[in-house]
Amino acid sequence: MAHEIETYGSKDEERVDATTAGPGAGVRVVHTAEGTLVHGTTRGDRAQVDTLKAEGFKWSRSLGAWYLPRNLRQETRDRKVAALQRALPGAEVESDGRRQTAAERHAAKLERANERAERKTAQADRLQATAEAQEKRSNDYLSAIPLGQPNITDTGSGRAFANKRAKMQELGARAWETQKDANTAREAAERAAQAAKGDINPVTVRNRIKKNEADIRKWRRELEGTKPTWYTNADGDSVFGNRPATGQRKTDLKRYIERAQDQVDFDRSQLDAAGVKTYSRDTVAPGDFIKYGGDWYPVLKSNAKSASIPWFTGSTWTADWEKVTDHKSADEFSEDQLQRLIDDARSKIDRRYGEGDQAKLKLKAYEAAMSRKRSAARS
Repeated sequence: MAHEIETYGSKDEERVDATTAGPGAGVRVVHTAEGTLVHGTTRGDRAQVDTLKAEGFKWSRSLGAWYLPRNLRQETRDRKVAALQRALPGAEVESDGRRQTAAERHAAKLERANERAERKTAQADRLQATAEAQEKRSNDYLSAIPLGQPNITDTGSGRAFANKRAKMQELGARAWETQKDANTAREAAERAAQAAKGDINPVTVRNRIKKNEADIRKWRRELEGTKPTWYTNADGDSVFGNRPATGQRKTDLKRYIERAQDQVDFDRSQLDAAGVKTYSRDTVAPGDFIKYGGDWYPVLKSNAKSASIPWFTGSTWTADWEKVTDHKSADEFSEDQLQRLIDDARSKIDRRYGEGDQAKLKLKAYEAAMSRKRSAARS
């Protein structure tokens, strides 16, 4: 006789007949751009549970299903679903094939940050109330101990005094630890609330653009086979040459390029919306000043990916364009501003290197800018 096996999930889910159930029979994976849920798993089936946990799935009572955390990348969720299919043959996968855009991922990230801020704020409030209650009880025990009275330990009053003191110390220590937890939760809530505002760090965004563009170039070379590499030909021989990607690898590379390009386009739109300027050798000329690491430096040379600036050691330093936060021409500085830069550079050089023969290239560059400024004023 067939036996019915109870399954996880909502009450209206169909039950699975044990006579026909395979390792993944009755398991339904809903895999979309918004998230991944697994319904119909068998209660008490350790093989299913262990497989789901091994792939990072978590059980949700409110959803009545297993789920993958929303902070996982789409590619990571794809791999985990594929691994689940291999481990549970017969599992049904429902997927619309749609993938989240960079804008949707950003919106989801802000939503998660906002939810975390609310959750941590509520946690901090609860812990704060608990800490205050524990402190009040500790103070109540303290107020019950008569100050200035002798404690005769081998009497009933002495034992009562010792008990009250122990309770006071225990509650005081617990209040201290609870208050620390409340402060930690409050700080986490503040960080999450700041993240939920969606403010961008121009340096971080530019670095992400730089990395994604480098990845796109690398994947295109592999996709088109423009970069020679070792591969095994149809005869089984190792050959060094150009070989365009084929099969699943070709499909994956196209998807990687599409995702990275979408992220680059979104990041550039974010910079434009925030009014953040992008600097390059087309906009910055030698003799101009750039703000790098919080300080202004004269530009000695504008390169394709960076600017050469003078450094305190007497040599030059490479400032990546992605890390440049401002730009001014030398004419935009007054003589007083240039003099302050010169004085600051001289102070730093003397403090770091003393009065030796250390080459002061940075100081010379500032003084050269001052000289050009004065010459222009006289003419």
